[in-house]
Amino acid sequence: MKCKLTDVLLPLGSNFRLFDNAMSVWIHDLQTPLTLTHLCLLHVPSGLGAKAMPTSTPTPTCPQGPSSYEIVASRRKCPSDISVHEFEALQRLQSGTSCRWPTMAVELGCSNLNFGKEDVSMLFVGLAHQAGPLLPASGELTTAPVSHKDALGVVHGFFLDDNFRNCVLCEIEKRLFGIGSNEGPYSARALFYVTPV
Repeated sequence: MKCKLTDVLLPLGSNFRLFDNAMSVWIHDLQTPLTLTHLCLLHVPSGLGAKAMPTSTPTPTCPQGPSSYEIVASRRKCPSDISVHEFEALQRLQSGTSCRWPTMAVELGCSNLNFGKEDVSMLFVGLAHQAGPLLPASGELTTAPVSHKDALGVVHGFFLDDNFRNCVLCEIEKRLFGIGSNEGPYSARALFYVTPV
């Protein structure tokens, strides 16, 4: 007996949905989209903590930290164990993506931050590793790289400029020279030693 293939191969009538047992909720009922940002959070130094950083800590998908006005206004919240300059510098480092590397280059050249503190080193390394949003030639944020140069995105796009690269390398070289053969803190040495890829 002959029959059509569509008479034998019927569509699957089941409609599968995900249920989260831990939260006792259907995934489609969640109010916010699912992300992995909680796995990529920055280390916030203990000097900042809840005193200066808002409860909504910047995340890789929404990396807007405090504005320059908020940083200056939070001076009175500075803990007694760090200087006001270090307190402000730590906040400036987390103040957004578009000026991150210029801010990091400035802080490398200043004496505001103590790179011997593990908190500072962890924040600096975390900021350097965060990719951030892409910025194609059109100027609109996107998630798909247009070319290799555009893949550097908003955060690391400054490294396309030879002068900026040389400036950062010069500041790192000064820091390395300062560390030299000193038996300083391991975190400061580990931060600036670059291993070849």
